[in-house]
Amino acid sequence: MVLTVVYDGYVRSLDILPYSVFITNSVAGALELPADLVPVVTLDRLGRRWTLMMAMGLAGLAGIATGLVPQTSAMLITVLAMASRFFTTTAINSGLQYTVELIPTQLHGQGTGVIHITGHGATFFAPFILYLSNYNKTLPYIVLGSLSVFGGLLCLLLPETADQNLPETVADAEYFGADQSFFQMPCLSKYTCMNKLLQREFPDIYDFADDDCGGGNEVGV
Repeated sequence: MVLTVVYDGYVRSLDILPYSVFITNSVAGALELPADLVPVVTLDRLGRRWTLMMAMGLAGLAGIATGLVPQTSAMLITVLAMASRFFTTTAINSGLQYTVELIPTQLHGQGTGVIHITGHGATFFAPFILYLSNYNKTLPYIVLGSLSVFGGLLCLLLPETADQNLPETVADAEYFGADQSFFQMPCLSKYTCMNKLLQREFPDIYDFADDDCGGGNEVGV
């Protein structure tokens, strides 16, 4: 919900920026492809949770900075607003992947439907946030930025799904991620697993499941 409100708010906020809406919309459109490509690189390396958290956090910080910059600094306001839009686009693409993996297979249909309904319903509040520009031109960015930072922090409460056996039932979902560390990342997990394998005394074939390296795949050293 937070992510969809923030994204919709940033999309609608182009007309409150100092420059022509045609220019800002063109720049925002040009940033879409690079922002869409970032998750392709980071989701399998940093993981879903940290990619989403950092994207929302950076979008939020840029949004808050946009609201705090003096309104006479038109160029700086626009650059920060475009940065917010960039990171929010990265976040929503990461979130689409992440939420589907968090829902157990047993509830995929219902869960995905609820997420989309509540997400689109929450965008009802975006125009009211932008209405704050009647009092201060950059105030909506402070609100949107604060929401984004709040949503990013909430992501840290969720389990990592990258390189994990995803939950199939509600019972699986209740304990999913209970054994994960706070800094759970695929890149760090693979590094740890490699160290464990290199420290083996005998060059036999091992099952990753015995080393908490996930997957149960057999690897020869």
